[in-house]
Amino acid sequence: MTDGFIECNAVNIYYRKYGKDGRPLVFLHGNGEDGRIFDGIAQKMSQSFSVYLPDARGHGQSGKVPLSYGEMAKDVCGLIRGLGLVKPLLYGFSDGGITGLILAYQNPGLLSKLAVSGVNLSPKALKFWFRLSVRLGFFFTRDPMLRLMLAEPDITPADLSRITEPVCVLAGAKDIVPAKHSASVAAAIPSGALGILKGESHGSYVLDNGKLFAALSAASFFM
Repeated sequence: MTDGFIECNAVNIYYRKYGKDGRPLVFLHGNGEDGRIFDGIAQKMSQSFSVYLPDARGHGQSGKVPLSYGEMAKDVCGLIRGLGLVKPLLYGFSDGGITGLILAYQNPGLLSKLAVSGVNLSPKALKFWFRLSVRLGFFFTRDPMLRLMLAEPDITPADLSRITEPVCVLAGAKDIVPAKHSASVAAAIPSGALGILKGESHGSYVLDNGKLFAALSAASFFM
């Protein structure tokens, strides 16, 4: 494993890399996390891929700057172009998935394939009990990461219709995002496919890297 910083969109983004000469594969973590949540699957995939685990702005070791999904997408675009990654595969979980969708429709042809899980197109799409818990948390802490989830994203089906790459949309059957909403996301993408994972919550199969590998393999993401 090697690591370093790259300046993207006027912010220093920290990333780690597993593998040397394989096809590029980028993993984007969720809100309040960093790239380390993908260590297990990165080590597994490093035998065939060059795997990149960036920390999103405001997270981990990356620069502490204002948060927005649009700016995060610009950061990832800068990382891909700055590191010279050609047509990488990209998987994003939760906020990382939202970032991945924005990246794809703003930069057609940049990626070869995209997989996202637990994504919502607006805060209102999240289940009410979860929105209430985030709102209460923000009331007491004023945490900018919680504010982000209350204020964004604002993605439309028309935005998703601009995505040119194949996209796999995953969600747990017990996700904080209703299965109906996940289905609508996949349906709005020209080459979108849906996978609802029985018995799984928002992040249960993501934090278990073995389950994540199985889900992505079943979706032919690594092919």
